[in-house]
Amino acid sequence: MAEEGFAHGRFQLVHLEHEEYLRDVSSACDFMWLGITQPEISNLVHAHGAATHRSDNLANPLTFWERAVLLGAVLQDSIGRPPDSFRIVPFPIERPAVLTQYIPSRVEAFTTICEPWNEQKIRVLQDAGYRVTVLIERETKKYESSTIRRLIRDGSDGWQSMVSSTALRVMSQLEVTDRLRSSNLE
Repeated sequence: MAEEGFAHGRFQLVHLEHEEYLRDVSSACDFMWLGITQPEISNLVHAHGAATHRSDNLANPLTFWERAVLLGAVLQDSIGRPPDSFRIVPFPIERPAVLTQYIPSRVEAFTTICEPWNEQKIRVLQDAGYRVTVLIERETKKYESSTIRRLIRDGSDGWQSMVSSTALRVMSQLEVTDRLRSSNLE
């Protein structure tokens, strides 16, 4: 087990596949860093090799703070991590030169591969000096946040089976579904 490790992602809604990844990282390290990419949704930057929707305002409805609140609740309530055993920080992967200002390069990066962008991120992380361990590799994603956002916007309840009860509770508290339903996203 690593002394420190980190997970990272955009987390523009936290679904069950995200939780699987976070649970795997959590069990691989004593102290867990969680880096949120695209932290400044008012100043989105397209990362080389990433799908264009990742830097689209419409695909990034949650602020850094909202994602941190949601992820903190998931880490504590769904995964069972004590609050003093993790830290949530910005992690602007779209600006590789600054990554080590947020998470030191001595911290092992844990990631997944389920699309070409993941392989590009591994190269970015390795070029920044991180040791990268792939925990999950699959050909397709089980869930996609864009699908969940679309289902919410369309007024369907089908998305609720794609998120944990913790994520559902926090999204309700933050009024995420109301906001998504009242806007024209994606």
